[in-house]
Amino acid sequence: MRNRAGQTLLLLKKQLSQLSPEAQSLGQQLLNHRDMLIGRYKRLLELKMTALRCRCHGDYHLGQVLYTGKDFVIIDFEGDPNRPLSERRMKRSPLRDVVSLIHSLYYSSAIALRNEIGTGLIRSEQLPIMEQWSKFFYAWSSTAFLKQYLATAADLSFLPHHAAELQTLMESYALDQAMADLQDKLITGREQIEIPMARAMALLEAAKGNPW
Repeated sequence: MRNRAGQTLLLLKKQLSQLSPEAQSLGQQLLNHRDMLIGRYKRLLELKMTALRCRCHGDYHLGQVLYTGKDFVIIDFEGDPNRPLSERRMKRSPLRDVVSLIHSLYYSSAIALRNEIGTGLIRSEQLPIMEQWSKFFYAWSSTAFLKQYLATAADLSFLPHHAAELQTLMESYALDQAMADLQDKLITGREQIEIPMARAMALLEAAKGNPW
C-alpha cells in the first residue's frame, strides 16, 4: 500500500500541470500531505492483528451486486482483472471488500451530483444544499451497510477482536482504495479524477470518528 501510494503521488506530480484547475488544486493538496499519507500505513505495522485472512471477492463494488427482485446476487468472483492471478489468489482481510463497496457508494453519490450539475438540474444557488444531501446519502448508506455487516459477522474469525484494529484496517484500506482509483485514472485517463483525490483528502483530514 505504501509503494502504491508513493508511485501514485509521483505520477500525479508528473501530470499535475495537465489537469484541470480544480484537479490541480486537489492534486497539489494531496502532494502537500505526502508524508501524512504515507505515515498512515505505518500503524498497520504497530498493531498485532487478531483477525484471520481468507480468499475474498477482490473487486467488490455496486456493479457486482444484482437485485433479483427478492434478494441480491454477487457476481464476478475472479478478482481485480488488473492484478495478476497469483496476487488475486492471496488470502486477505474481507474488510477490503467492505471498504471497496463503501468506496463505490461514495463514488456513486459523487457521480450522481456531477451529472445533475452537468445537465443543469441543479442551479448554482442550490449547489451547497445538494452537496450536503449527497454527503448525507453516502454517510447514511455506508453506515447502514457497515453496521449490518459487522452485526452479521460479529462472531466470525475474520473480524478483528478489538475496535482499534478494525478502525486501523478500515482507514488503511479506504485510503488505499482511493489511491488505487487515482492511480488507475492517471494511467488510463483523467476523467472524473477529482473524485478519488477528494476522497483521499477527506480521509486524511478526518481526525475523529469513522472516516471511511
